[in-house]
Amino acid sequence: MGPGRMRLTAILVFCLVACASAGGQSSSVRSRIDRLRAAGRERVIILYEGDCAPDVSAQSDVRLIRKLRAMGGEVCEVPRNRIEQIRRRPGVRDVVIDEPVELLPPGRPAAATLFDGGSPLSYTGAIPLRWNHLQKGINAKAAWDRYGLDGTGLKIAFIDSGVNYTLADIDFNYLGGIDYVGDDNDPFTNNALEYHGTMIVSAAVGEGQSRVTGIAPNAGYYVARVTDENFVALVSDIVAAVDWAMDPDGDPQTDDGADIINMSLGTYGGGANWTQLRKQWEALCQQAYDRGIVVLAASGNDGRSYSTYPAAFASVISVGAHDENQRVWNNTVNASNGGVDVVSPGAGIIGVQANGVPAIGDGTSFAAPHASALVAMQKQYARANGLGVNTAYLWETLTHSSVSLGYDPLWQGSGKTYAASTGPADANDGAIDLMAAGWPITCDSRFNNTAFIHQGLSVYRPGDTLAKDLILTNITDLMGNRLETAQNLLVSAVLFNYPDGNDLPGASFTWPAVATLTPGYANSATLSLSWTIPGDASATTAATRVHMQFKFLGGTRTLDISCTAAESRWRIALRGDLNVDGRVDFRDLAVVVSHWGRNDCASANHCDGADIDTNGSVNAADLQALAAYWLAGVD
Repeated sequence: MGPGRMRLTAILVFCLVACASAGGQSSSVRSRIDRLRAAGRERVIILYEGDCAPDVSAQSDVRLIRKLRAMGGEVCEVPRNRIEQIRRRPGVRDVVIDEPVELLPPGRPAAATLFDGGSPLSYTGAIPLRWNHLQKGINAKAAWDRYGLDGTGLKIAFIDSGVNYTLADIDFNYLGGIDYVGDDNDPFTNNALEYHGTMIVSAAVGEGQSRVTGIAPNAGYYVARVTDENFVALVSDIVAAVDWAMDPDGDPQTDDGADIINMSLGTYGGGANWTQLRKQWEALCQQAYDRGIVVLAASGNDGRSYSTYPAAFASVISVGAHDENQRVWNNTVNASNGGVDVVSPGAGIIGVQANGVPAIGDGTSFAAPHASALVAMQKQYARANGLGVNTAYLWETLTHSSVSLGYDPLWQGSGKTYAASTGPADANDGAIDLMAAGWPITCDSRFNNTAFIHQGLSVYRPGDTLAKDLILTNITDLMGNRLETAQNLLVSAVLFNYPDGNDLPGASFTWPAVATLTPGYANSATLSLSWTIPGDASATTAATRVHMQFKFLGGTRTLDISCTAAESRWRIALRGDLNVDGRVDFRDLAVVVSHWGRNDCASANHCDGADIDTNGSVNAADLQALAAYWLAGVD
């Protein structure tokens, strides 16, 4: 490590045993709980049955701290001798005693100037990006350049220490926050001791204005402060932060919930109340997953073969760390924990501290926001391209596109996260590349009885019966690092107005489940649909939206994908409207005249629909039909 460079090893590992506070300072969180317990009271999580909660918090000796909307519960302070009585009340499901947890970051040296006099570290075009942005890292730059992705429109919630959201690199996209330590709605800090949250945010969404460019530099972000300057937190505050991130304004009618939750923190558990506390934390993470929120967490920095909680929860993506040399991170003092799903850049990562001083950090704390920012770009791509995808799909594209570093999967999971390939010479397809290719199942469309072709699109008339095949192909053998077999593939399709998205009435189809779809074109499944276009249908351009639901063979996560079938656009044209301009007039007569006397109209491409009576030739009968349609449209 060169002179003048500060390095942090900064996952915040929970410890449920008594520990000395940082710098000899007393923890405000622990002091508050100690005072509460000295007064014979406890902080508890009260969980209720159903939607109707009894008025426990309305009692004079109970203090309501906050409601847990998604959990159907409340955090309260109650007399210790009333806990069992409250637990037995009708409508109360459980009462869980809260615990403070102490987070033990390693010591760190004083702040130092970086790169010879504090030159800006941001990407301006003249200053090269660092390794974590490029092929040795997550290759975010390829996703920026090739797909125009930067996290725009996505919201990441960081559950961490306080954040100095006024700094130039993280001020513009701050969406708001909450402070469970200070008990207000402002998670701001510029305390040098509370460096962690600001560094994590800047590594993920740094705007590149002064010091740091993040992986998704235009993603919006929330902050939930759950730790004090000594890295002590209450489990109920962490649980409440997950609950809050699902709906920050408390109004289910608004769309302000986080798309991604990042928790660069963890615990191995322990203590008398840990089992129940863990159960509630895990249940809430599962709720977030089910709502389409991707939750990611740091795996831990102790070199153990298993991840800390919450990374160890089944609904949370566990992120380990790798370094610039393509090794799972291990600096002889600390090492990335195993039991991971993926590894991301987590050594030599530039971030800005709460006091505005840049630093270089190591640890899985820094790996998690890299993966979170990549998921933001995945979601951005899906929204921009009309893909309806669930959490499992985003999870699978993230892991399937990961690049093996040659380690046992216990330590690297599926491999290192990768956003996009740089070019044809790069054999590694990234998560965005997979989505762009229609992974894992392409759905091509083939029209079987087109009336005629106009400007490359199949044309049908009111009263015609459209016949089309959908060809499903498992392309997991064409890219990525694993072959997968789709199991119990459920497919439905609907024809819809393009581009306004309204379904055409009566044009929806559902097929029986396809038992398995193994990789390769030889195993494609063909599904046929037909629809008689109503006689009073209006001229429009239409397309086919396909919805697929399945699990990979032996998998536990159900993938849900909704997309517009490739090459599926077509047109409804009024009868006689041969030039497809929405009316029948002399311009359509010109089409008939140009093909008059031709007897080679069997193909839809040959006579541009001029063979109106479809007898194989263009003659007076077609002119008569055109005249009838023409006169029918005259007011």
